[in-house]
Amino acid sequence: MTDIIVTLDTIPSIGQVEVQVPGPVEVLTVVQQGPVGPMVQVKSINGITLAGVGNMELSYVHAQVFPSDTWTVTHGLSKWPSVTVVDSAGSQVIGEVAYVSDQIVSLKFAAAFSGQAFFN
Repeated sequence: MTDIIVTLDTIPSIGQVEVQVPGPVEVLTVVQQGPVGPMVQVKSINGITLAGVGNMELSYVHAQVFPSDTWTVTHGLSKWPSVTVVDSAGSQVIGEVAYVSDQIVSLKFAAAFSGQAFFN
């Protein structure tokens, strides 16, 4: 027998809850409500599901593999994040940051290079 822990936003203090698990539907009886757990944020960014606890800020790291003087990045954070860019040697690079939307940023530099952009 495998223990399954189920946490719901609202459940009766005492009662029954139906839970879909692999296989048949299980009926659980709530005999005692435990303490409220931490809030969990779940977000899907570029097909990757991320989860954070509480007020944790989600971030995104873009790897620019091919050298370019313009990087267009879809970060999927639903905000205008701060951006830090480093080249392939790890040195910080300053460029022009243009927010196309709350999902997309265009980065322009004086010369083409590869590296990473960190979005927070």
